[in-house]
Amino acid sequence: MSGTNYRRDGQTFWNHLSIIPIYQRTGAISHYVGIQRDVTAEWLAREQLEYEACHDRLTGLGNRRALMDQVAVTLPRVQRGHDALAICMIDLDHFKPINDLYGHEAGDHVLRVVGRRLHAALRRSDYVARLGGDEFVLLIEGFNNFEELEMILVKIEVVINEPIHLKSGAVVGVRLSMGVCLSNSVYADDFETLLRYADQALYRAKANKRQRTRYWELCVMEENANETTRKSSSADPVSVNRSDADEN
Repeated sequence: MSGTNYRRDGQTFWNHLSIIPIYQRTGAISHYVGIQRDVTAEWLAREQLEYEACHDRLTGLGNRRALMDQVAVTLPRVQRGHDALAICMIDLDHFKPINDLYGHEAGDHVLRVVGRRLHAALRRSDYVARLGGDEFVLLIEGFNNFEELEMILVKIEVVINEPIHLKSGAVVGVRLSMGVCLSNSVYADDFETLLRYADQALYRAKANKRQRTRYWELCVMEENANETTRKSSSADPVSVNRSDADEN
């Protein structure tokens, strides 16, 4: 049996208590002996392992596993309430030159700053996770129309575009490219498909970043009687070469 207890100085610790019955010759229990062991170190190690299993070690944001756990809660809630849901794939522009010029420690610092800013820019009902590298995923739900979603996306852009001060004293900056997929009833429970469409929209946004007027590309899932089609927000869809799109 495990639980918390208090030391003489009032500090809390985890203890494991074993209670052993002591029998008389007749077979009756005469008394019990309790053996208490301090297992605080084991509990802290277990909590750390559980935390690391679902959090990105660098930024403290949720990782892919935590994202899927969140999706398992978010999608049914959105379906029950018939709410809007946007799945947003983010990639950082101008990040690779920072790594190349100032080193990976500076790159890690930039990722931590971006993670904090994304988390701070979102509402409490929204969610952000880091998939790895400079890729992040946002779940934005409960907006009434696209104009309301657009206000959130603009707020994100403003905070990310602010200068980032490195420990060396240098000041750098990154920009965002984003693919946004709006969920519908057909794919409401198929998150992998929604994420794939958001990823495709992201690469269109990166391929078209020299001509675009905003940092995101929108993919709207439209329902037909026989099929679901994808509609790009671009008037002239771009053929994406992934090697070109990945250039920062």
